[in-house]
Amino acid sequence: MLNKKSLYTVLATDLTHDGDGVAHIDELVVFVPGLLPGEKASVRLTKIKKTFAHADLVELIKPSPFRVDPPCPYFHECGGCSLQHLTYSAQLDVKRNTLNQALRRIGHFEGVNALPMVGMDNPYRYRSKVQFQVQDYHLGFFAKKSKRLVKIKDCLLIPGDMTVLKGQIEQVLHDHELLVERVVIKKSVTEKHRMVIFYGEVPGSSHLKRIKIMAEELKNVSSLIWMDTKEHKYYHLAGEDSIEEEILGYRFRISPLAFMQVNHAQMQAMYAYVLNKTSLTKEDQALDLYCGMGSLTCHIAKIAKHVIGVEMVHSAIRDAELNARINKLENVDFILGTVEEVLPKGLPEDFHADIIFLDPPRAGVDSASLQSVLQVLPREIVYISCNPSTLARDLAILCHAGQYALQDVQPFDMFPQTMHTETVVFLERK
Repeated sequence: MLNKKSLYTVLATDLTHDGDGVAHIDELVVFVPGLLPGEKASVRLTKIKKTFAHADLVELIKPSPFRVDPPCPYFHECGGCSLQHLTYSAQLDVKRNTLNQALRRIGHFEGVNALPMVGMDNPYRYRSKVQFQVQDYHLGFFAKKSKRLVKIKDCLLIPGDMTVLKGQIEQVLHDHELLVERVVIKKSVTEKHRMVIFYGEVPGSSHLKRIKIMAEELKNVSSLIWMDTKEHKYYHLAGEDSIEEEILGYRFRISPLAFMQVNHAQMQAMYAYVLNKTSLTKEDQALDLYCGMGSLTCHIAKIAKHVIGVEMVHSAIRDAELNARINKLENVDFILGTVEEVLPKGLPEDFHADIIFLDPPRAGVDSASLQSVLQVLPREIVYISCNPSTLARDLAILCHAGQYALQDVQPFDMFPQTMHTETVVFLERK
């Protein structure tokens, strides 16, 4: 009988999506934070269930040759990173292996292997957006699997100027006794613009006026926004109401609610790969589903005869239409609605998608939308995913019906030091 007092020797064979080591005691799966694949360790069980258990690492008996000292002093406490104790090359291998396992276990694709992951020359200081939790005017991150705040001086995933701005925000919050729940900083890599968003209950009008005045104390901030967490609407307090970014030569306006990849360098690498790899020509029409603010849609328009972006978020559609105008694109249209609503009856009668681009959120594409895509029957499907599990599930539906063949599977390391992976998959109609 297993118990919480005894020590057990285990061998880690894998990592979870949270970066915990996966080991076994007989048939029981044991999750051990901090343990790397191939490592043998002595552990103490902290939670025991019928099919799994959680354990603390007590002693490392045989360390991995790829184990390194994490450069961040908060690594063992903060919940932001999970792989800093693993060499970067090994991180890429682990994440590619996780993707391959999902394709086999969930998607039932035998003999399919992802291409080597596209990594970064410098896997630190890459984030152009960061969200801080706030407690007693201090900005930090929650501890792993906890709501306890870890106060930090510097995060190695964000550029140094964002760290400086973090300190300025803490000072302003303290001096003005301003209570907020969290703070988001968005940075334009190419334009050096910075947006600061305060999240919390909206203060009174006199307080908002004082905040506008104190905004001058936040140096080099282009846009100051207050986000009402109850109504999910924002108030433009100072500066511009958006910031601008350049992606592969096109300019984009980024509003407070807009989603954009936080790794600018890898986003450009991924977009360039998609545009160079696709069979799209000037004679083709294309659909960009889950198009967001239109960052990929506008680039597709450079190649296609006509492209339509579909998005269910109203503010994103407004952003996308504005971005198409900024880049003087006349062969782009956007439709507000869900994919299953728009396909196939919500499209213009003279429009037929030769190629469909899918870039859904982590939950993937619902089954009704996948069936709608199959009804359109495009020549090629390009699927961009941030979740290997839902990607594999959706690819199985698209491919195992017999109409499409899986071609290249190309992962990109969009989030170094974490287990997250961005993947581009090309499907061709048989």
